[in-house]
Amino acid sequence: MNKLLKLKEIGAYRFFNQFAWDESNCTTFGTHNVVYGWNGAGKSTLCDLFQEISTGRLGNSQLRLNVLFQDATVQNSSTATHNNISNYASMFKVFHQHYVQETISKVDGIQHIYALGKGQKDKIEELTALESELSTKAQELTAATQMHTQLDRHFETLKSSKAAEIREQTGYAQSKYNKNHFLATYQALIVNCVGVSTISDKDYTEAKIAAKAIPLNSIPAIATEFMPPAVENHIIPILQETPTNRAIEALQKDERLNNWAREGVEIHTEKSLSVCQFCLNSLDQARLVALKDHFNESYKDLTSKITQAKNRLQTRKQEFETVETTLPDAGLFYNELQEEYTRLKSEAIALAKNNASKIDDMIRVLDIKKNDIISDKTEHFQIPLKAFSFDYSVFGDINALIERHRARTSDFENSVDEAQRKIEQYLVTQSLTEVSTAEKSKEESESTLTRLKNEASELKQKINTITGEIKNTKIPAEQINQDISRILGRDELKFITASHGYQIFRHGELAENLSTGEKNAIALIYFFNFLGDMNVNIKESIVVLDDPISSFDSNFYYSTMGYIREKIKDVGQLFIFTHNFSLLKDFKKMLKETRCYLLKRESGAPILVNESKLMSSYHDEYAYLFATIFEFAKNPPEDETDYLPYPNMARRLLEGFLAFKVPDGNEDLLNKVFALEGETTDIGRSMLRLLNNYSHLRYMDDGNVSNGIEDLSALPPILNHLFDFMAKHDKVHYDTLVGKCGR
Repeated sequence: MNKLLKLKEIGAYRFFNQFAWDESNCTTFGTHNVVYGWNGAGKSTLCDLFQEISTGRLGNSQLRLNVLFQDATVQNSSTATHNNISNYASMFKVFHQHYVQETISKVDGIQHIYALGKGQKDKIEELTALESELSTKAQELTAATQMHTQLDRHFETLKSSKAAEIREQTGYAQSKYNKNHFLATYQALIVNCVGVSTISDKDYTEAKIAAKAIPLNSIPAIATEFMPPAVENHIIPILQETPTNRAIEALQKDERLNNWAREGVEIHTEKSLSVCQFCLNSLDQARLVALKDHFNESYKDLTSKITQAKNRLQTRKQEFETVETTLPDAGLFYNELQEEYTRLKSEAIALAKNNASKIDDMIRVLDIKKNDIISDKTEHFQIPLKAFSFDYSVFGDINALIERHRARTSDFENSVDEAQRKIEQYLVTQSLTEVSTAEKSKEESESTLTRLKNEASELKQKINTITGEIKNTKIPAEQINQDISRILGRDELKFITASHGYQIFRHGELAENLSTGEKNAIALIYFFNFLGDMNVNIKESIVVLDDPISSFDSNFYYSTMGYIREKIKDVGQLFIFTHNFSLLKDFKKMLKETRCYLLKRESGAPILVNESKLMSSYHDEYAYLFATIFEFAKNPPEDETDYLPYPNMARRLLEGFLAFKVPDGNEDLLNKVFALEGETTDIGRSMLRLLNNYSHLRYMDDGNVSNGIEDLSALPPILNHLFDFMAKHDKVHYDTLVGKCGR
């Protein structure tokens, strides 16, 4: 057990700015310690400091602290500072007026329910708000569940209807294709294709036909070898070629005559005729030789070339002319290929007809050459040649289509499957927006439902946690009633456990208000009950009580003192701060080895010293007050801030004097003064005005006075008037008290 020995240094804590332990006038703290001091001396400030230490958090970062502890077991001492004082936090248990205010309170929004314990009111109000929020959340959850069920049912129905549509279009059996297959295809499209299908409307139409087709026979491929572009390289030289001869000028100038003579020479030569068959005259051999020279072998060769070229062109023409009859009928193809084949067939026939016509034009050009064989002009040939199409890819496309037909026939089942797959993909793609909208709505409702469930679960967990905390810090009503009856000496108040807090009855009816003393008593009961809790080692605790019975009715004084004495008998170390002189004396009598201290102000600063001679000499507060004020009035301190405790002390002294001089409990101080002095006394009025004003001063955290009232310098003369007043009305009494002061 670590015991507190000294407050060696306190700096920058309110008006304890440069507090230092008075080594020569202050003994170290013992097991039981009573610190006496009047208002403004700093008792509450020290208790607040102990309270901050107990939380492990010092509110002022500038605070300087140096505290000496001693381990009672090994008798070793250790020093704690503001840096490590939190290590001792759990030892301190502090009861002060803030504790009273924090302990008992009415719960807002819940009629006639009181909360006991620091933060309990907030917890109960939070719990009530959470329960209300949970009720609202439950309604939201019910609505969200219904909405989710509706949207989920719609999504399932939509998938089933889409699957049925796909079965109808593809011919799938119901056992082979259902809503789960549809969903898988839909999800694959979303993931892999981002919702974009590569199936066109045309592909879809063809796939629908293919899916319902029956297998057909294969179709032989068609010829694709037609007139090559090299024809130009063959014919152009023929057109440019002329026979080598001794040309007869007259024949050369007249094409008709030239052809007539050439044919005549050929007839007469072939038949070996010597007589001209035209004029029946003998042929002139010289003329015949000239004509033969004119029509020599090169002429014949060129003529032969022209004839051969015409024959080859004629063959090519026949190939084009037979295209229409050699192309297969469209009905031999699968339905999905027929439209494309029909188009290709039309293109092929048109190409063949056009090329056949152009070949005719080329043959006519060769005839012109033959009739005018010596001409080398080629321009007539260029015109039909340029109009001729050597692009025979349409026939390749037809063969490719024939190959597709053949492949379909050889792998008919696979082609049907592929067609069905295309139909499915197309229909799923068309449904993407509708399905994704339904899915998104369902997912959003599911997310909302999950969120609401989580929020409801969190609320329940918070409610359970706070309910547990409230229960764990809730004293049984029977214990409270027993302790209240013991302190107050009556059964006027009764606590009844409510749902979260307590209902308090007074004389069988709900208590609307509690007096300050009753609140103080209840807070004290709460403090000591939890001081004895199993989680608190009372023998290792430093208990601090700040004026624990200051607001109690005098009728409860001794019962409360007995209650406190019993509760603190096992504490490790006790500190009681009070301005009640009787409490100081009574605690000193009740508790063994009690050390008493005086906390007072000197030069505006607090000091802590051993109890004064006046404190130890007098066993009665009245005599102590007289002696203390008498010394002050005769020798007032230089610093007027040291005057602050004395108006209140003087008022108490006057109250005591008048209580036995004018024993009328119904009269106030002024009337009692008038009863002795008469109503015209100015001294009495000014004395009471000053004492009343200054006895109710409020002290701020820095130790200064919050009321801006008149100068305190008038206090010593007024107090001397008080002593004159007492001497005037009871000289024996006054002289006896002065004698005790050594005067």
